[in-house]
Parts: sequence; structure tokens; C-alpha cells
Amino acid sequence: MRFPQPRVRAEAADRKAPGDVRDRPFELLRQVEQHIGLKPYDGYTGVDVPVSSTGAWSTLEITPEIDAHVQQLFAPQYAFLKSRFSEDFITRIA
Repeated sequence: MRFPQPRVRAEAADRKAPGDVRDRPFELLRQVEQHIGLKPYDGYTGVDVPVSSTGAWSTLEITPEIDAHVQQLFAPQYAFLKSRFSEDFITRIA
């Protein structure tokens, strides 16, 4: 079953990827590699190319109720990240 797409425009700022993912993707990958003990890999391609370029975000409304629900769903993942990464890093990806 498919649901109809909402027809309410989101703010332009809401369509941007979070901080480091958008602004410094290669450096972010290096930090992750280093953090988990991997050798640097130089073969990444397309890392700096936006994946969702369909404009779908322009018709999506994130209501306060949806936002609260998503925050609740991801709370365990953010708790894990906060236990392993610096607060500075967490604020740049959140």
C-alpha cells in the first residue's frame, strides 16, 4: 500500500544534510576510520555528491509530533554515539 505524498513545503534549511556529512565528508570518513581502527582508504567515490536530489524534501512537512516520535526512536542510537564520540562531533552530525 502506498501513501500519498504530503504537499506542504519544508523550510530550505531543513533540506540540508547535517554539518560534517555535507561540509566535509572525506574528513568525516577519515575520522570514522581512525576511530574504529581502520587503515585509511583512498578509493571512496561520490562521497561529496548529494544522494537525495529528487526534491522530495520540498514537499515534506515534519510536524512537531513526527519530530518527537523520530527523536524517541533514535534516542538509543544517540546515547550510543554520545558514549563513544565527543560532544563536538555529536553536535555536528545531529
